[in-house]
Amino acid sequence: MKKLLIAVGVLLTLLSLVLVYALLLRTEHTITKAEAKKRFSTEHSHFLQWRGAEIHYTDVGQGTPVLMIHGFGGNFTNFDSLADIMKVNYRVVRVDLPGFGMSDLPSSDDSAEALYRDFLAHMLDTLNIDSLYVIGNSLGGWMSWELAASFPQKVKGLVLLGSAGYEIEKVKANIGRIELLDNTLARALLARGLPMSFSMQNANHITSQYWQPNLKAVAVNNGLTNREGNIGNLITLGNSGILPDTTKIAQVQCPTLIVWGKEDAIVPYEHAEKFKRDILNSKVVLYDTCGHVPQIELPHRLANDIEDFIEAYVQPKVDY
Repeated sequence: MKKLLIAVGVLLTLLSLVLVYALLLRTEHTITKAEAKKRFSTEHSHFLQWRGAEIHYTDVGQGTPVLMIHGFGGNFTNFDSLADIMKVNYRVVRVDLPGFGMSDLPSSDDSAEALYRDFLAHMLDTLNIDSLYVIGNSLGGWMSWELAASFPQKVKGLVLLGSAGYEIEKVKANIGRIELLDNTLARALLARGLPMSFSMQNANHITSQYWQPNLKAVAVNNGLTNREGNIGNLITLGNSGILPDTTKIAQVQCPTLIVWGKEDAIVPYEHAEKFKRDILNSKVVLYDTCGHVPQIELPHRLANDIEDFIEAYVQPKVDY
């Protein structure tokens, strides 16, 4: 028995050494904040200071402002194609939510929900935006209907793309068991960042079977995910335990376009009807060959649907 225990002890020691060496020798994927700025900033990039953090956004075009808010783990580039189309007729503002993309996550005792709500209010004030349309995907959809409910005098039209809101625990499970990463070993394993293969798997997970991922776009997402601090932010925010106050959804007063892909593997497309049920002035559009990110998969079709929605329902203020 003693020999067996010794053998087990030796084996565990060897396994520990192998793990340590694996951690030390693993390829480095993380990039510094300075490198991220150099690689991913555009000519329309701006940075504002908020609660001691540096927050990134882009601002281009003229006309009625359109704020685009990405989903969990995403960044401003998720709206590249849609922004290029809409900037012809609108002032398009895209933001990296605090903790994602090129934006820092400030130290705060506030919940993620309160933090983002306060930030978005601050951003609108800073940019002197008093009237706008808001487009949000997934987590960004949640923040969008929160914004519309909180500032009905400002948000004139709302577009929800596979929005988070209902049955959030099931939705989080569809993203992945993030709670399993909130420990010393997992954080050590992730300290050197995520390989490109992980980002490719994620791209395939969130899109439909008909979508062929753009390798350049996936590489950009991988780089921004690996910006120093972002993986830790993802784990922290993913484990915040905050649930949406879905009673606020019924407080949305502005016309709302609800867009969903029928192959959405993150938020089931049946949730579209839940939003339509609770938002009085709303319309649902479903895409058969689309997953969780319509703005990436079908940007031209989405842009046309948004334009038709604004012309038919927002500007004339016609009820459904």
